[in-house]
Amino acid sequence: MAISKINTNSITDGTVTGDDLASDIAITTTGGLVIHAKNDSQQTLTGGSYTEIVFNEVTDTKNCFNNNTFTVPATGFYYVNSTCYVNGTADALQIIIGGIYKNGTLIDETIQRNGGEIYSQFSWSCTYVGSLSANDAITIKVHTDIDSGSGRILANNAQFNAFRIV
Repeated sequence: MAISKINTNSITDGTVTGDDLASDIAITTTGGLVIHAKNDSQQTLTGGSYTEIVFNEVTDTKNCFNNNTFTVPATGFYYVNSTCYVNGTADALQIIIGGIYKNGTLIDETIQRNGGEIYSQFSWSCTYVGSLSANDAITIKVHTDIDSGSGRILANNAQFNAFRIV
């Protein structure tokens, strides 16, 4: 946001209001929503390997999301987050590891495990806040250890969000 002039003689209580700003001022922001994507169908996960989550575009303000990849539209400071809910075909899930990848390299990761117990469902979330360069390719991958059966992300249970902060 850029402010070129504040009329200080109209400020009496220490609070700046819209009336205190010069009328010829231009306010601009560089941040804002870039993408919000989610899955619209079930995806089966193979135990023991990393799987890229399949997302279907919901909102893309910069036309920069394609084939499960967010391509950074401009260099800046970004908030990137992904969440998913993994369900097992039986009480078979031991762990879920997921990460945010930049140009194929892991930049942030979280692990969800329940003390060696085996469960039928897990919730996972990972967030990266930092600098990204124009044309960086951002993807999301998850890995599960499955005792038996298979794991799956149910429809409408995975999200991928990216906001440019500055």
